[in-house]
Amino acid sequence: MVTRFRDMIGQKPDGIAMMGHPGDAALMPLAEEATAAGIKVSYMNVDVPEVRAKTGTGFVGAPLCKQGQALAVKAIRVAGDTLKPGDTAIVMSRWEAGNRAQREQGLADALEAFGMTVTGGRHGRSRRAHHRIEEHRQTLWQRRGADRRVDDRSQGRDSGAVG
Repeated sequence: MVTRFRDMIGQKPDGIAMMGHPGDAALMPLAEEATAAGIKVSYMNVDVPEVRAKTGTGFVGAPLCKQGQALAVKAIRVAGDTLKPGDTAIVMSRWEAGNRAQREQGLADALEAFGMTVTGGRHGRSRRAHHRIEEHRQTLWQRRGADRRVDDRSQGRDSGAVG
C-alpha cells in the first residue's frame, strides 16, 4: 500500500484517496511529500491522526474503537449469564498495525472494563487505553442491566429491577 501511494504521488494527480492501514509512521513521509506537491489526500476506513494533524488531510470512516466497544456490549448482552466477569476472552488482531487494530482494541478494552481477562497477543496497553477501561466500566454495567431488563420484559419475565 505504501508503494502504491508512492506511485500515485509520482503521477501528480490533484487528489488521492486511500486506506490508512499502514499507519502514521509508514505514511508520514509520503503524506508530507504529497502535501508539498499540492496533492490533496484523504484517508478512508483507518484513521491516521498524526498524519492528518501535520498535513491537514482528511478522513472518512467509522470510529473503529467505538465499534469494538459496541461489539463487546452486544456480546455481553447476547451471552446473558453465560459470560461474566472473571471469564477469559481471546481477541486476535494484527496488534503491531496500531491504527488498524483500533476496533479490536476497543473490543478488548470494553471486555476488560466488564471484568474479563483478555488474551490474544496484545503487547502492553497504553495509558490512554487504561483510562478508557475505567471510563467505560460503569457504562457497561449500566447497559447490561438495562438490556437485561428490556429483554426480560419482552419475554414476559420480571427481573425485579426498577427502571
